[in-house]
Amino acid sequence: MDRFRNVLAKSAMGMLALALLMLAFFTSSAYAENYIYIDQKNGAKSDTNTDAPVILEAHGGSRHSGGDGSSQPDEYSVDFWGVRVNDPQGYENIDSIVAKAPDGSLYRTLSDDGKHCDENPGDGIYGWCGTNTNLPPLTGNYTIIAKDKDGNTAAKTITVERILDIPRNPSPGGSAFINTQTPTLSWNTVDGAVKYNLGVDDENGNLWRRGDIIGNSISYNDDGTGQNFTEGGIYRWGVGACDNDDNCSWHHTWIEFVYSTSDAPVILEAYGGSRHSGFDNGSQQDEYTVDFWGVRVNDPQGYENIESVVAKSPDGSIYQTLSDDGKHCDDNPGDGIYDWCGTDTSLLPLTGNYNLVVKDKDGNTGTKIISIERILDIIRNSSPGGGTVIRTPNPILTWSSVAGAVKYDLVVNDENGNQMWHRENISETSIAYNDDGTGQDLLEGNVYYWGGGACDNDDNCSWRHITIKFVYSKTMAMISGRVTSEDGEPIPSICVDATGLCGNPYYSGNQTDKNGNYSIAVPTGSYYLHTNTSCNTVENYVGEWWNSGDGTGGCNKAESVAVKTGETKLNNNFILAEGGTISGKVTLSDGVTPVPNLHLYTTDYDTDQWVGGTNTDENGDYKIKGLYAGKYKVKACASCSGQGAQYVLDEFYDNARMWHESAPISVTTGKDTPGINFKLEKGGIISGKITSIDEEPIVNVEVVAFSKCEDLAKDISYGSFTDKNGNYFITAPEGEYSLKVWTYNSPSYLGELWNSGDGTSDCDKAEAVSVNTEQTTSGINFTLAEGGWISGKVIAADGQPVANVCLNASDSEGNWRGGSGSDENGNYSFVVPNGNYR
Repeated sequence: MDRFRNVLAKSAMGMLALALLMLAFFTSSAYAENYIYIDQKNGAKSDTNTDAPVILEAHGGSRHSGGDGSSQPDEYSVDFWGVRVNDPQGYENIDSIVAKAPDGSLYRTLSDDGKHCDENPGDGIYGWCGTNTNLPPLTGNYTIIAKDKDGNTAAKTITVERILDIPRNPSPGGSAFINTQTPTLSWNTVDGAVKYNLGVDDENGNLWRRGDIIGNSISYNDDGTGQNFTEGGIYRWGVGACDNDDNCSWHHTWIEFVYSTSDAPVILEAYGGSRHSGFDNGSQQDEYTVDFWGVRVNDPQGYENIESVVAKSPDGSIYQTLSDDGKHCDDNPGDGIYDWCGTDTSLLPLTGNYNLVVKDKDGNTGTKIISIERILDIIRNSSPGGGTVIRTPNPILTWSSVAGAVKYDLVVNDENGNQMWHRENISETSIAYNDDGTGQDLLEGNVYYWGGGACDNDDNCSWRHITIKFVYSKTMAMISGRVTSEDGEPIPSICVDATGLCGNPYYSGNQTDKNGNYSIAVPTGSYYLHTNTSCNTVENYVGEWWNSGDGTGGCNKAESVAVKTGETKLNNNFILAEGGTISGKVTLSDGVTPVPNLHLYTTDYDTDQWVGGTNTDENGDYKIKGLYAGKYKVKACASCSGQGAQYVLDEFYDNARMWHESAPISVTTGKDTPGINFKLEKGGIISGKITSIDEEPIVNVEVVAFSKCEDLAKDISYGSFTDKNGNYFITAPEGEYSLKVWTYNSPSYLGELWNSGDGTSDCDKAEAVSVNTEQTTSGINFTLAEGGWISGKVIAADGQPVANVCLNASDSEGNWRGGSGSDENGNYSFVVPNGNYR
């Protein structure tokens, strides 16, 4: 998790600073004891050319660092320092200094740039240290080679005889409690080492440093140069070893102990920060929280003695109880590290000091303060978004600056949620997609979503959800416009769909942004535009179809928008009127037990065209918004929302099973029609699976249960559609039913009636399926065959196409076997079983 990386990074910086300070312990004595003036006469080698450079002085040694018992691997290097060179033309004539390993390979290029253990840039003294690897280096002779700009060289050998192990089994450690000001610090002897150095830090840094220790233990502050421990203080120490040849090792300052003369628990480490997430779409509420993580605790009786860890708000109230249960952002249960995150609210949390309180089972407590200084806003005004078509494979992603933020993160996903690119630590408010080459290429015609976060230096962060939409295409067209209310105010989060006439088929769509703007990417063609106001769950507007006038509620009066490859059609705007509403309550048949999360929808009473829908809340209450003035049918659709699995039956208002029995409900613009209540009965379930002959699931075909097979069109029926695995379930009242599969969504397959054999198209050969209340009749499966196609075109005597003509095929006995209507171009096609037809 990113926040734990931040924590480790902060800890690592402190450890690095202390390690470098300990390196000074290791090397300072080497300079004092081994300083020798070196020239060509006393051992430095050079070319016979008198213009050759010379290595006047050089030092080097192996380095080994690690943590005893740490999950991180040990690190190794050979460092070089104080490599002092000169040249007859001055040391400014030096071109390079390199170190070659015992096997002759190039090991390092040394620097005189004030970095990599070089103290002063441009002074002719070279060094290198700090880039460690997890592999021990070779022992043997390392050759330092100085080369000037004229190509002359000189060389000097540094022998590395050993790689020292780190001091291991340090004590006290493991967050142990001590109660003396002079504890004995001890460790295992390191083979080859002649002296040890150690450092002890409090939370703010240097507390005691001690060098040239002979032996493997020492009393804290034996020389009187250290500081006293404070009650409840947390201390970390590390210890290093060196031989007489500048080979050294270092046990990191991860060795931890607590000084305490009481039985109280302590909070060893804690982190926290505010969180703010949202959509920037003008309708959905943002969410806020303060998270806590890495709250590491201990107790003199062991961390198993901890009873609770709570966070108190700046006003003193309990904000959250932290957990060590492997949940709520806690990684490992029962390890003494407590965390909490994830339950967001729409209320801004308080800023100020949050007091973490740890309590043990004996009633003793310890505290630690986490200061929350700010709640960051989310990134806003992001671009490209709103379904915009972008033509470049590396679009510039931009957003508004967030006050207080010092860095930003971005994530780009494809439409299936697969990550395409993740970019961290962005310092500006714009960046080119895949600037670092770690992302995947955008694909022609694909839809992408992106979002981003902002953080300050104090672990306060915000996140704009990954819903910012764009389409990458060099060929697709774009339809755009704006949706406003009658008073000119933008309406956010309205779905705008591009479809065929009256909504079939659906091609593409998008939601309006907070300014009411939308963009839809489509191929070349003609499209009808419709606003689906149910996407916006907050406001109440009537959806409409687009035309060049004032829009229309009837799809037959809509006008199409034609676009060509790469074209953008602007100003396809909508002005929406305020709608009426229908409200009520859904319970079981007892009139008391609410049915939550059940879907209800309305259709126009005369045309049966879908108008709007919603789900019940936890109390069974609902309100359908965005309705124009008129008459409606309302259906409580348990099968639409999975409630059928609880044996709840679908029902039309008022207590009707079939759509044509539904009672009309009148709606007036701007007013609510209340009291449209449902008391739902329970039935039983029929379930099964629909597959092809080769056992592949057939998706989205309708399965219908009829009580009278002989008159399917008029009989009361109950139905369901297959899911992605071909499974279906139907909830129906107790009784016996014939089952029929309709394949209009998969027209290459032949529909059939169920029987225990191979299925049939003949009602006389169909078999009934029994349904019992609150029981499931399973295994009612279908295997569908593919048929052959009959197709053609209907034209008038003058050669013009004729639409909406019904065409049917019958077998030799006059039985209907298939049919369809002609489309606007006179074309028709339908599937039938193998055979002869008329």
